[in-house]
Amino acid sequence: MPRMIESIPAPAAPQADPPPPHLVPAQPVSANQRLGAMDLLRGFALCGILLMNIVNFAWPGGAYTSVTFPYYSLQSIGEVPDPEIRDKEIAKAEKDFNRKQKDKNRKQRELEPKPQYALGDLRWCAVSSDADLYEYAFADLLVDNKMRTLFSMLFGAGVILMADHSKGKRNRPGWLHYRRMFWLLVLGAAHGYLLWTGDILFAYAAIGLWLYPLRKLRARWLCALGLGLLLTPLAIAWFAPNVIEWVKEKGRAVEQNLEAIEKQTAENPPTSPDNSAPQESAVEPEKDELYWLDAKLLAGYRALDAMRKRGPRPDLVTLDIRKQRTQTYSEGVVERFWDLIWAQLAELIVLGFLALGWPMVLGMALMKLGFFTGNWTTKSYGWWTVCLYVIGIPMTWWALILSTQGGNSVATQVRMILPLEWIGSLLLTLANASALLWLWKTNRINWLASRLQAAGQMALSNYLFDSLLCSFIFSGYGLAFYGTIPRVGLAALVAAIWVFQLTISPWWLEHFRFGPVEWLWRSLTYWKIQPLSLVSSPKIQPQEPISAS
Repeated sequence: MPRMIESIPAPAAPQADPPPPHLVPAQPVSANQRLGAMDLLRGFALCGILLMNIVNFAWPGGAYTSVTFPYYSLQSIGEVPDPEIRDKEIAKAEKDFNRKQKDKNRKQRELEPKPQYALGDLRWCAVSSDADLYEYAFADLLVDNKMRTLFSMLFGAGVILMADHSKGKRNRPGWLHYRRMFWLLVLGAAHGYLLWTGDILFAYAAIGLWLYPLRKLRARWLCALGLGLLLTPLAIAWFAPNVIEWVKEKGRAVEQNLEAIEKQTAENPPTSPDNSAPQESAVEPEKDELYWLDAKLLAGYRALDAMRKRGPRPDLVTLDIRKQRTQTYSEGVVERFWDLIWAQLAELIVLGFLALGWPMVLGMALMKLGFFTGNWTTKSYGWWTVCLYVIGIPMTWWALILSTQGGNSVATQVRMILPLEWIGSLLLTLANASALLWLWKTNRINWLASRLQAAGQMALSNYLFDSLLCSFIFSGYGLAFYGTIPRVGLAALVAAIWVFQLTISPWWLEHFRFGPVEWLWRSLTYWKIQPLSLVSSPKIQPQEPISAS
């Protein structure tokens, strides 16, 4: 009998009911809640962004968009004069030249050669062989603006994901979102001032302030808003040539009237009341009496005429290269601050959202449609890949051909090249994403996918690491390789960085829950130090692709 009693199991202790959702504090997304598709795409976009950003790290800005941006070989020239002194010399030379040609026809004067400064051997920034031209064409066709657009779309999708995750929690999700954006603003400002003027984090955070109220819109309304933000600048730019021609025509007429007055005054100078001496500044009252609009038209016409006459300034590009090689870190911080501060203030108001918010809004729509979650069927991703490449590649290739021909009118640039580039980039962005998700869902890139997912989970840390490394390699306070490595060499350097990050990111996440900067950002957002080590947390495993239905 006692044995029978002993064999009866003791009743289980009563379990406490879980607290209601609204009493549970918001926490960072756990490993099991992460979306493998988004991490995969984020890691892929991060790699592509570096391929383009490194050109701006290594060369002056014009090298990013042109393969014919000139400078002088530093080995073939001596000391480059200060730009203010050189500008004064050029202005004086042109003034003397124009004074000597005063009696000639104005049109003939424009055809006369202007003073030139031959400093040394002329080179093209970032281009030293045909291989560099091929690299530029490849990057422009499939990478430039595509990876940045994809990264922006994923940022918008992340707003939806975080809002859904924190819904019903004790922390108000709105305040949580705005705290995240505030600390991202701080990180972006620090990144821009301390490391690189090409920072994108500040702009993302500034635009993110405007995204949260849109989270409840339906997908179709988000699509309409995103496409509207994309097409509105193109529609405005369509009329730019007409405005420019109108300014030229009216401004030219005002200038001709002034020239006629000057000529008449020179031939028949007005005299003083006693007819003994000509009056001084006889033409100035006529100029002062110009209507406000005429004065603005004249200023606009002269500015456009100066832009037309102004050729490339390889001397200033050369000076910039030399300055970047010798600049101290403190000098660079001060320069970056003044380069960025006004643009950042503009981004904080709605202008940033209107100019750069469209891919984020489209990303929110695609998140609601299941594109970024990997929930679409394999067949759907495959069809999107084929259709979007078939349409997007010819559009982008046509824009590339037109832009490299040179001599394009303003009308050609804004009515053909700009729409082809923007719309083609959007199509190829979605094509690249669809192709990668199709490969992932068909288990063709499992080894690479797991590494890209790890890099995507640590995207913020990897992005800042890229800036830190490239600043050290190219800046004067580091190895000072600025202005020396052509495009193919830069691509090889990028490949080495890819290998390093795709190796170190999985290793890091085997030992820690987050990347180091992600951990800092989350701790600041939740105002609580988050656990970093995996000692008491489950090992993070990249999510497997969702089986196709």
